[in-house]
Amino acid sequence: MDNNLNQSFEIAITRVFDAPRELVFKAWTELGHFAKWWGPKGVTLEIVKMDARSGGEFLGIQTSPDGNQVMWGKFAYQEVVEPEKVAYIRSFSDEQGNTV
Repeated sequence: MDNNLNQSFEIAITRVFDAPRELVFKAWTELGHFAKWWGPKGVTLEIVKMDARSGGEFLGIQTSPDGNQVMWGKFAYQEVVEPEKVAYIRSFSDEQGNTV
């Protein structure tokens, strides 16, 4: 078995929503919408940066309800085409946005 950690993997997820296409796009690209639904139930999300455009970045911190678990994460937006596509690379990060 090859344990090469430098391998690259791609996952494509498609989901159909019973909602107007423009609203679903806004839910993924606008801070006010995104912060309301992202993450597990009970977890809070603080968005430090959200530049949802091709080449833009997202940086945020999720905190568990008891405050004992904190997780930083970032998105590197690869392609954003309104209102049809949001492609990004998601990574764990530190508070400066450095991938960990």
